[in-house]
Amino acid sequence: MFLAAAGAMGAALSASATSLVRMDLAAMVDRSAAIVVGEAVEQHSAETEHGLYTMTTFSVSDEVLGEAGPSVTVATPGGVRINGKFKLAETWPGAPVFTKGQEVLMFLTADDGPVGAQIVGFSQGASTVIDTPDGKAVRLPDGSGDMVSLEAAKDRIRKAVEANVRARASGEAADR
Repeated sequence: MFLAAAGAMGAALSASATSLVRMDLAAMVDRSAAIVVGEAVEQHSAETEHGLYTMTTFSVSDEVLGEAGPSVTVATPGGVRINGKFKLAETWPGAPVFTKGQEVLMFLTADDGPVGAQIVGFSQGASTVIDTPDGKAVRLPDGSGDMVSLEAAKDRIRKAVEANVRARASGEAADR
């Protein structure tokens, strides 16, 4: 009886999993309240009613979409906490991890959620800005995995915003 119960419990536990739904650039833009480029300047873990989160503050250098202001604090699930003499880390598969000094292009949710602004699409919505011989470059969530210049990425994002606006406008016109 005990083995049957333990086996059923093990099957139930292994049935739960985390899935990351791939999003294209248009979907990322559509779900973003703001898209910014910023440098991580401060970081701390916070216990919330929704679990442990890492709160990273970015100094915003460019607002590609929306208005974020001079800085934005982004909440990512997981973090590190001290429990007595032990340091405990909690991680979430697919959640982005930032380090101080890292420059990132971020697709952000609105700051009105239970823990504040978060990255759209988990790690899909955060692209580290890389210094290359030709200038700054990033990988966009467009499926190609190719590096593009930061300026080209911002142009693609702005074109996706325009396409989404046109699609909504034509959809509203068709509904009338």
